[in-house]
Amino acid sequence: SPPTVVYPAIQEEIFKVSSNLKVEDILNGKPVKHLLMSLNWYEWKKNIPLALKAFWDFLDMLPNPDQIKDYDLVIAGGYDDAVIENKEVYDQLVKMVSDLKLPKD
Repeated sequence: SPPTVVYPAIQEEIFKVSSNLKVEDILNGKPVKHLLMSLNWYEWKKNIPLALKAFWDFLDMLPNPDQIKDYDLVIAGGYDDAVIENKEVYDQLVKMVSDLKLPKD
């Protein structure tokens, strides 16, 4: 028989949000022109630091430094305090944001 793909079940209720919800609501009222997202488990194999570094490199290439405020990177995903790897990846990302002097808001 041909191979098939079995996808994990999704809890649909977690995706049901008010139709009035806007990205600005998620980002504490900050207007957003360009939103980039990285959605992963906080695991080393996902190489989330690469997304952060690529975002920093992208901002560095913008012709006008004032444009930086028009771009946001949201890193979100599966995280469990009980999983040491998740904490290590998160701590590395926090350190990178500080080292690269990226704005945190």
